[in-house]
Amino acid sequence: MKKIIAKSTKVILFSISFLSLLNSCSVKDEKSALKVDNTVTETRLRELNPILDSTFLNLETSSYHGSILYLKDSICFIDKRFCKIYFCNYSGQLLSKKFNQGTGINNIDTKEIRQLVKLKDGTWGIIGVSNDFSIHDNKLGLRKLSTLIDWKGTLPYGQARLLKSFTPSEPIIYSFESGESHCRVWNNKIYLPIYCEHKDFNGLVSRVYYEEGRILAELDVSSNKNIHISRILGRRTDKLLDYKFLPHHSFFDFDISSNGEFYVAHEIDPIIYVYDNNFNLLRSFGVEGGQMNTSYTELQKFNVIKYRELLKLDRPKKGYYKSIKVFDNGHIVFRSYARGAESNSDILQVYVDNVLINEINIPVNLSIEYCKNGIYYSNVFLDDESEQAMIYSLKLTKL
Repeated sequence: MKKIIAKSTKVILFSISFLSLLNSCSVKDEKSALKVDNTVTETRLRELNPILDSTFLNLETSSYHGSILYLKDSICFIDKRFCKIYFCNYSGQLLSKKFNQGTGINNIDTKEIRQLVKLKDGTWGIIGVSNDFSIHDNKLGLRKLSTLIDWKGTLPYGQARLLKSFTPSEPIIYSFESGESHCRVWNNKIYLPIYCEHKDFNGLVSRVYYEEGRILAELDVSSNKNIHISRILGRRTDKLLDYKFLPHHSFFDFDISSNGEFYVAHEIDPIIYVYDNNFNLLRSFGVEGGQMNTSYTELQKFNVIKYRELLKLDRPKKGYYKSIKVFDNGHIVFRSYARGAESNSDILQVYVDNVLINEINIPVNLSIEYCKNGIYYSNVFLDDESEQAMIYSLKLTKL
């Protein structure tokens, strides 16, 4: 383990004293708006004395393309491309590995893993990139079920652009968001971000998409006989309506507390929204990040090539909110944000009971994923050229 403390030359962590308070905000739930006065924008500075450690995971042979899942006694790395699951201890030593691609009952029968989840009964669920879903026993061995996800429509998954008529509330017009977006599990249901590619209803051409498009799919896996999308939920922030258009900044992150409340953080909105399980807005809070480059570049007309250019080249130069993670039933909330191209670090906001207590400099793209014994663990950082997988652990001695 390589230890990095606050004065290290490799990673510098310190509390940020410059914290901007919000002067105004726009808060919206599914059907109505909260008054501005109901949004908590309070700051009470507290020293946190952050210390950051890094740990390298021994994965042996891997594509180094994947994500991480933390368990009580081990760290699980999901090699999405090679369809392998590695278990390491918290020192990074390899304990075991599972699976290869294949049709046998001890293999993963999928083109590529989208997500791996631990279900309520101890079994494991694997969501593939081809709308496939499988359930494996509690030792992540024998495959008990392999099926396609039912989106409750008349067309195959991903073919929404062929529909002549539809409503924004129909699940079949949506697809799972690609990339490294989070999924969350609560009460044996899996929640994943979604988007729509219909030619008349997408982020490149449609204002109505930003007003009425849903953002989350609820995947019900409670019955092996019917793995299906039971609901689609949520809306994008109203702030996107100020532009024409920002599809490259229409992303969001979310988490679910232990009592089933949804915490949603949108890329260009400083407010964190808290919803119940039916997505009724309960409360909101949040403090605007400091020194953020918010001169966003609009996509004025339908142009897929320009959109991809903005997503790849322009978006990294801007300031936007990135990840959110909730602990202790919402008592502690972490939210990260980028400031823009001139910054070589991201910022991690720490909230206690909806009040911002401080901000911390963190490595770019770090998100908090898990807490064990008072230590907060990050997402995985991958380098396929050097064949390295690394995680960070953050200790806040005065939290």
